[in-house]
Amino acid sequence: MGNNEAEFNALKQGLEIARRGRFQKLVMEGDSTLVINIMKKLQQGTHWEKISKSWRTTRLVQEIGILVKGITYLISTHVPRLRNAAGDFLSNWVCGNMGNNLYISGNETN
Repeated sequence: MGNNEAEFNALKQGLEIARRGRFQKLVMEGDSTLVINIMKKLQQGTHWEKISKSWRTTRLVQEIGILVKGITYLISTHVPRLRNAAGDFLSNWVCGNMGNNLYISGNETN
């Protein structure tokens, strides 16, 4: 799995966690400029087919686009890799645990 694919998988996992927890307001921080820029385009309503250039990430961008539609408020911000320990953990976890589920308990209300 390539680095971009891992970043998109981590983002998808995070959005799925938010959906299961019924969170409608999210702040997304990431160290991948590519992912942040694609998220901003999806938020602006750009169709996923016009965004993804790689066959490896097209399906993921489509799935992320569907998940983003369920979020009421989303801010996407770039942070330097050294200050992104949580995102780095999730990305590495996804690389090693494709197909497994990550359970995070938390507030199930907004």
